[in-house]
Amino acid sequence: MKNLFVILFATTVLLLPSTSRARTLIDGIAALVDGQPTLVSTIRAKVETGPLVVISDYPVGPGSPTWTRALEDEVNKVLMIQSAQEFGVSIDASQVDPAITKFLERQGQASGQALSIDQLKKLLASQGKSWQSYRKEFADQMLLQEFQKRALLPTIKATDKDLRTFYRQVGGKDDMKSKTIDALRIVVSSESKAKDLYKKALSGEDFLELAKKHSTSEDPTKVIKDLSLSDLPPAMSKKLQGLTKGQVSPPIAASGGLYFIFKIKSLAVKEGDESEFDRIKPRLTQEYKSKELVSATHTWIEEKRRNSNIKVFAKTKS
Repeated sequence: MKNLFVILFATTVLLLPSTSRARTLIDGIAALVDGQPTLVSTIRAKVETGPLVVISDYPVGPGSPTWTRALEDEVNKVLMIQSAQEFGVSIDASQVDPAITKFLERQGQASGQALSIDQLKKLLASQGKSWQSYRKEFADQMLLQEFQKRALLPTIKATDKDLRTFYRQVGGKDDMKSKTIDALRIVVSSESKAKDLYKKALSGEDFLELAKKHSTSEDPTKVIKDLSLSDLPPAMSKKLQGLTKGQVSPPIAASGGLYFIFKIKSLAVKEGDESEFDRIKPRLTQEYKSKELVSATHTWIEEKRRNSNIKVFAKTKS
């Protein structure tokens, strides 16, 4: 329900003339959000090709039908886009392609294999999605993120006490010890494949051979040296924190739909001091505020929906 980063059917229909001169129903209104229509085709596309939930499926949740979750998420998305526009936030069309390119570069750095724009277009086509619809969704995401940054993020405060508590929650230690590892890694884009490879590694199959055959990283044989756990995302750091030499991590989900499996080649632990906390404080602050932004967005949606005129017509899949 808090899964944030965020239909012409009643009496009105959209019609197109067919070759037989008959008029054919092609769409309908799923909902009106402060007078703005959301189409059945939009909800159908979310269900069939995703993403199902972009902002939040409040007031329903993961246990609800996919159609209902998609529709409620789209209502919340429209509310936030309307508010962003009222707030004066806008995204110029010329900003979108460069932003997509940077996004692909970041994904490539994480996975070791970057997609070009042309490769992305081919991938989208294989999934039944158009480049135009992807660009529109990406532009909407840019708009929503900018609105959150300007309107919601400034309301979130992060005291030292908050950050220390958060640090312990994500695996940080009060004694401020700093751990670094040398490791091999396998990167795949399928959770089921990651789980299968993890089982094979645990059963004794050679990790390096598994990496050579299945990893999508640029050089699967390369040992990553002096990887500081304090510099990793919290979810990844927590999974690696308790491992010792020779052990294999369970699959770790990362951005872009990627899954990482690590095998520890060696590790080093050095005593730190208060300066270690100070060193990572900027990153902790950013991660803490990102976590709190989920709750802030959820609270914003609850209040916004109470003060908005929302009419839902297509409550179930049509």
